[in-house]
Amino acid sequence: MLSTFPKEPNVTLDNLKFLLDGGILVDLSDGEYIHPFQLSPDALNYIQHKGI
Repeated sequence: MLSTFPKEPNVTLDNLKFLLDGGILVDLSDGEYIHPFQLSPDALNYIQHKGI
């Protein structure tokens, strides 16, 4: 988690495509902790069935 909320969007189209392909994004922006983000199989399944 960030100690402050970013003022600008920070997930690019390429980041989104990577997540939708099951990839892992890592946030290191707070300079102290590693925050990995990955969609669960249920989330990926939901997106695929919605045609998103």
